[in-house]
Amino acid sequence: MSTDLEEYVQRKVDSGEYASREEVTEAALNLLKDVEGYHEFRREVGSRIAAADRGELTAFDVDSIKAQLTREWVQP
Repeated sequence: MSTDLEEYVQRKVDSGEYASREEVTEAALNLLKDVEGYHEFRREVGSRIAAADRGELTAFDVDSIKAQLTREWVQP
């Protein structure tokens, strides 16, 4: 890890925001997972918009989409 990041992590621990360096790392990795999920979602939306633009629309069920988004985006 770069010196800048090491110092940043230590400041987070020293401030009391996190109890340990491991907690900072875990929070960062969880955020990375969320960002990756967001990017995947955006790609999927883009692909669906492109399909719609080509006239390749398919029927969908709003309740199933809401359930899928809830599973993917709502933390238990």
